[in-house]
Amino acid sequence: MLKPKVDICKIQVDNLTAEELKQSILTYAASEVVKTIMYVNANSVNLAHSEKKYRDFFNSANILHPDGWGIIWASRFLKTPLPEVIVVTDFFMDCCQELAKKKISIYLWGGEEGVAEKARNELIKQNPALNVVGASCGYFKKEEEDGLIEAINRSQPDILIIGMGTPRQEEWIYRNKYRLDVSLCWAVGGLLDFISGRRKRAPRWMRKLNLEWLCRLYQEPSRLWKRYLLGNLLFVVRVIKFKLSLKFTRRNSK
Repeated sequence: MLKPKVDICKIQVDNLTAEELKQSILTYAASEVVKTIMYVNANSVNLAHSEKKYRDFFNSANILHPDGWGIIWASRFLKTPLPEVIVVTDFFMDCCQELAKKKISIYLWGGEEGVAEKARNELIKQNPALNVVGASCGYFKKEEEDGLIEAINRSQPDILIIGMGTPRQEEWIYRNKYRLDVSLCWAVGGLLDFISGRRKRAPRWMRKLNLEWLCRLYQEPSRLWKRYLLGNLLFVVRVIKFKLSLKFTRRNSK
């Protein structure tokens, strides 16, 4: 049973460990009603602050897990500490071994042309027993959407892995999950880019020091400078203001 969620700037984050998330995924993979798993980081909080509909997307998830140390810091600052950060890229590779053992099938959807197929080949190379029933590019025209959903449903995956980036992937899941003949929709951001080799991960020592964002900024400065340099500062300010608003509310309710 999942523990009470942690409120981070009106986004409800699940209070769970990586092992608990893994067990939930294995359970959801057999669900008769489609379930959803999404992640949240500092950028997610900033997006949800700017657009309320994004907050609704995140809060609609059956599980919303922390995918950045900013969220862990915020939970501690708010005196509701989350147990650990669950980085999708690391967690997914470990999870694939369990998916293979349980014969749970997956479909990869995301990235630019050829990325999902390369990711599929790499996953099978590392884990030949993993059942990847399909792989498709994440960029498509609106008129192609129905055909893509039909192709996914024909493949009959237990889990649809969706790597379109935030907030596009969350909005798509929110809008289309009941059209899918799958048990679980799992949003994974840029995961397929990393698995396919299109983007390189930070060295292990940087990951241990929670500095992977710095490596990503170095690789894509024009795309990410605003998100990391301005966005992280905005996130801190918003968390502080949120804490002050909670104190004010509690004081007035006495």
